[in-house]
Amino acid sequence: MYELALYQLRKNLDVLIDLVKNVPEEQQNWRSSDESFSVHETLCHFYEMELNYYRPQMEWLLSNPEKELPEIETHNWRYIKLYNAKDYRTTLRKFIIEREATVRWLKSVDEKMWETSFTDTDSRKISAKLFLLTWLNNDYKEFQKIVQTKFEFINQEPTLQPLRYAGYL
Repeated sequence: MYELALYQLRKNLDVLIDLVKNVPEEQQNWRSSDESFSVHETLCHFYEMELNYYRPQMEWLLSNPEKELPEIETHNWRYIKLYNAKDYRTTLRKFIIEREATVRWLKSVDEKMWETSFTDTDSRKISAKLFLLTWLNNDYKEFQKIVQTKFEFINQEPTLQPLRYAGYL
């Protein structure tokens, strides 16, 4: 299962590039509400989570399974780290570099290490394999955010008729 997850993490890089590379500038920072993320913020969040959350947490888990994982607060990063002040294209390039480095590192992990586990604060046993699947799941949730934001951007334009799904126009 971990081999499939590693493969998907690498393939997800291509998916993300396709989702964000040609987003028009006026759409990059658009949000449907103050609580929602823009495409730009989601891209920045992808990068920050790769660099400062998932990979460090996985490294910790594999090297210190007897210790509790350090708590990392991610919820306000878009404000603290000023996501919208960052350059969109530079952030994408940085993410590409980090994801490729992550995949190389994960492939180098000894297969036996994927059974390494820790006990979380709720006394649940979490294996490295399960943590990897959580990481992969986060990619899909972030893709969903980007697609939803694009959908909402298109649908916020005034039209004579409401936009509907393909085949129902």
